[in-house]
Amino acid sequence: MGIFRQNFDRPGPGVAKDAPRKKGAARYFEILGRDAGSLFKAGLLVGLAYIPVGLTAGFGLFSLSLPVTLLFAGVGGLLTGPLLAGLYDTVMRALRDEPGYWWHTYKRAMKANWKQAMVVGVVLNLLVGTQIFTALALLLGVMQGSLAFLFGLGLNVMVTSMVGTCLLPQLVVMEAGLGTLFKNALFCAVGFAPRVIAAALLQIVWWVLLLIFMPATAILVPLIGFWPIVLAATLIIYKPLEQALDLEARLAARRQEGDSEG
Repeated sequence: MGIFRQNFDRPGPGVAKDAPRKKGAARYFEILGRDAGSLFKAGLLVGLAYIPVGLTAGFGLFSLSLPVTLLFAGVGGLLTGPLLAGLYDTVMRALRDEPGYWWHTYKRAMKANWKQAMVVGVVLNLLVGTQIFTALALLLGVMQGSLAFLFGLGLNVMVTSMVGTCLLPQLVVMEAGLGTLFKNALFCAVGFAPRVIAAALLQIVWWVLLLIFMPATAILVPLIGFWPIVLAATLIIYKPLEQALDLEARLAARRQEGDSEG
């Protein structure tokens, strides 16, 4: 943990208690220095859940069977969706600088969000599975694509990443129906387009690199595949999202409600 502790989380002489939060890389490493353990554990659970999903859906991919790919990807979303929600809850609490024992808050988040998260997990897995299948078919020459088709595929990937980037942080802090959450995510993607596009591109590049160098990178996916990039992407969009939806107040209210129930 020594490489993460470079005094980003230690107020120096003359630093006020209510000093403004750091920005950019300093803020990222500040959070790592304080919450790397919690982030790693939440990300590891997601990564482990995606191992059986990747193996089974991968069988469909390399046998070039879209129905098999989507079947296992969709069913896997029932598990990966709630675990992704748990990771995003951990990330959002870290960005909020909210204290608490990780396992206690993680279980509470899973209990509150698992139903909606299962639906989101299925939808995202189906979309991503279709996109990966199409890209693989194009690379293998099984499917021919015009420039317009390639542009449409790229746009589909970008929109999926943008909406997912805005949707999951809201899912873990807002008590609203999925229709409202998806609508808010679309408004977020359009209203904060520069930041959301940057966050989406960062995630796309991250996963393309991991996929290109498979199987060499396979061991890295459970360990660091999810939490570092989710933290970076959410940090990029956090400030405008918080201002628009008052997320920090919602998090504080949820925590107080949970403490009173406990």
